[in-house]
Amino acid sequence: MIKRLFTYIGIIVTIIVVLLISIPVILALLGVAVPVILSLIAIAALFVLILVAIIGITALILFWRMRHMMKQNQSFDFNHNDQHYSFYFNDQTSYSKHRKDVTQESEDD
Repeated sequence: MIKRLFTYIGIIVTIIVVLLISIPVILALLGVAVPVILSLIAIAALFVLILVAIIGITALILFWRMRHMMKQNQSFDFNHNDQHYSFYFNDQTSYSKHRKDVTQESEDD
């Protein structure tokens, strides 16, 4: 009976000593690990934001080009296939950029 009591007391003392040693070690590791993890998350978020900005600028240029080509009355086809919309531009047509054709003679001459 006394042997069992000393065993339980030894287990309790061992747990207390382990906790007294391990708690500061765990806190020190967390104190170093948490800022490292947060800075890795911040770096990943920065790369994601840069990627989204590049995609956004590319989309703006694409939409501007599409609108510009529509204003120039270039031939294009607008197709609706199920859930997707497709624009097909005919690159064979050229536009005059608001220039007057002076190569042909007028009828008044």
